[in-house]
Amino acid sequence: MKRWIMHALVLTGLLGATVAMADTMEPYLYGHCISLGEDSDGQWHYRLSLSWDTGKHGLSHVDVILDDSGNCTAQNMLDGLNFASPAGTGLGEPFQCHVEYVATVENADPSIDLLAVVLKYEPRSDNECEPGAQGSARFNFSSPYPPADIAADNLFLVQKFSTLTSYGTLEGQFPGLPCNPVTNETLSWTAVKTMYGR
Repeated sequence: MKRWIMHALVLTGLLGATVAMADTMEPYLYGHCISLGEDSDGQWHYRLSLSWDTGKHGLSHVDVILDDSGNCTAQNMLDGLNFASPAGTGLGEPFQCHVEYVATVENADPSIDLLAVVLKYEPRSDNECEPGAQGSARFNFSSPYPPADIAADNLFLVQKFSTLTSYGTLEGQFPGLPCNPVTNETLSWTAVKTMYGR
């Protein structure tokens, strides 16, 4: 009996440690954008793949930060990017349903006090399916501009989940707009805090 009790206590301790580790895991967000080539009309096609793990809460939306030191405006982005409808799809909840996303370009994201031009991806408001705490999605768009390499070690992504946010890295290539949103300088942690007014 004592041995059985000891085994039960050890198992309980392991389960408790597992739960504690899950509660303290850092949120994760990663994006990779590739060029799919140029069509006969001179439009370049792109695919952005995102994956995330917020820990507990379902994903609200993701911002791709396009403003680099104030070089770009929302109008620059609207002139240089064309979005599919829906802008993207991914699996969601409940029961591995399909989430459809919309894309908007905005001068700021007031929901997280972000003062930067952003490409915002969020689920359609009429979706019965919603993103989970862990998931992935793919987004397609086009541009008249050929691809440019995205600066390394950046913080170009931010995700909102419940009332919380976390940052992530975007890699690959993005349209080389004249205002140069992703190649001029690395968006550092200091720059992020400045955009948030902190």
